[in-house]
Amino acid sequence: MKKRRAMILSVLTAGVLALTGCGSTQSAETDPEADSTVVENAVDEPNVADETADATASDGDVTTITCATDGHTVKFSYMDENGELAGYEADLLRAIDEQLPQYEFKFETTEFESIFNGLDTGRYQLGFNSLSKNATREEKYIFPKHYDRYEASGLYVRKGLLDEHPINSIEDLGGLSTVSNAKGDAWQLFLERFNEEHPDNPINIQYADADWATFYMQLYQGNFDFMMGGESSLQVYKDEYGYDFDFVSLPDEEASQLQNPSTWFVIAKTDEGQALADAIDGAMETLKDNGTLTALSEKYWGKDYSGIDRADW
Repeated sequence: MKKRRAMILSVLTAGVLALTGCGSTQSAETDPEADSTVVENAVDEPNVADETADATASDGDVTTITCATDGHTVKFSYMDENGELAGYEADLLRAIDEQLPQYEFKFETTEFESIFNGLDTGRYQLGFNSLSKNATREEKYIFPKHYDRYEASGLYVRKGLLDEHPINSIEDLGGLSTVSNAKGDAWQLFLERFNEEHPDNPINIQYADADWATFYMQLYQGNFDFMMGGESSLQVYKDEYGYDFDFVSLPDEEASQLQNPSTWFVIAKTDEGQALADAIDGAMETLKDNGTLTALSEKYWGKDYSGIDRADW
């Protein structure tokens, strides 16, 4: 098995909080996608046509694959105290790389929107950032057969709210307040769709250009009523920041409206990309069978969120 040389080319800081132990500045819901259209090219990239050959250059029989992430996503991909890229998806890609002697993975951190722009231009061959699959992305990119994680979303609710306003379903969100960025992600589109369908009792949406860690801090401060979130991250925010929320678990059919529960590696849509996706699927099968997927999930969340026990994995 070949030795993998993990390379981190650049780190773009976002001026946000750092989590000890999970080292992230955003939540695992950085990219909450469902059946939505996504603003994928919001940041202009330089012309990188000349870089494409370098990014996919082969060293003998080994092809270099540049994997892009923002490096600010709690538990998934973040910079640790030594400035090294850590997290469930980063470690999983390293384990996959060890299974594939024909490839060498290197990592580059960038703005979130630039992940997709880089896939489009050939600067990157693979993107990861707690990313979900939707129809728009499936037209433009390749997804492996297997997702890397599965967790249905629920709602983080400020303490005391449920005594005043019980939430038993999505319908109960009318009249409450929340926050969203304006990047066209699934959370924003879910909220706006809800208001279109409930004009007489809409959600009060505040828009802000901030990351999800900041939104959770503001929720804890009582600036609004609720946010989307995963149950697996509740203890992280309590232990690291002292943020104490109530959690509302929703039925699967409602939870899927908030966010696709599966996260994926996203691959450039080329012949080489399809070969890479097939190779990743083979490696994932091996890592499922030898327990690595479960072990990595338990390392970062204390529970198996790999989804390998589901029929659709």
